[in-house]
Amino acid sequence: VSSWSSTRLFAGGFGGKGSGGSKKKKRSALDGKLKPKQQWDRYLALKREPKIRVAVRCKEDESDEWLEVGRVKTQDSQYTELAVARQRAIIAEHAKRLYPLQISNKKTLEW
Repeated sequence: VSSWSSTRLFAGGFGGKGSGGSKKKKRSALDGKLKPKQQWDRYLALKREPKIRVAVRCKEDESDEWLEVGRVKTQDSQYTELAVARQRAIIAEHAKRLYPLQISNKKTLEW
């Protein structure tokens, strides 16, 4: 006859009823999502601003050729560098699609 003992372990937070039930977090203004009306109003305000061309170039290449990938608009044209820096991943991906022979995944881009 063998004897064995069992140990019960109660892990908090799993399977228990707990207090409070389900808690849903409310969206805050900091989550970065705009309501459709807000987005439309910003679009209309930026529609009047001038377009500024955005181009990329491969750092490894000997040529100084810049490849235009699009245009950007910012309020009073004062936040253009910030807009390009913030969207650089999208700009790089778009550049790869526009110029697949000149730009590969391994090349370092300059904005």
